[in-house]
Amino acid sequence: MWIQYPILVLLCLTITLWLTTFKLRLKAVLSRQITPHDLFFANTQSLSERAILLGKNYDNQFQLPLLFLLGLFFVELELLDGAFWKVSAWIFVVTRLWHSYEHVIAMNLRRRTFAFTLNACSVFTLWIGLMIHMVQVTQS
Repeated sequence: MWIQYPILVLLCLTITLWLTTFKLRLKAVLSRQITPHDLFFANTQSLSERAILLGKNYDNQFQLPLLFLLGLFFVELELLDGAFWKVSAWIFVVTRLWHSYEHVIAMNLRRRTFAFTLNACSVFTLWIGLMIHMVQVTQS
């Protein structure tokens, strides 16, 4: 089924952010810029701005994307396969990638906010579609 492809793209994004953040934090510990104790207690103020930004973006991958993945779980459970579901899923993935790009590379707050807004709208549209589907199923 089509559903695994958007999930794999999000997984690749999350793994890339995790590895990059890990590398920067390890480098900071090895150079004694920060101690392991600081990391243990999430005291990351001594990290470089880049490491902090990447860490925050990595954390973001466990917010809206979880709602998206849960929505896709229900899409799969209900065996939904129409264009609406596919387009909603890919809009979410593309705007999530765009949001991460603006967050950690371009660092443009206006475009990042716009990408986040489209991202949130796409996941909530997916959920509204699911709710409408569930109501229709229970009424028939």
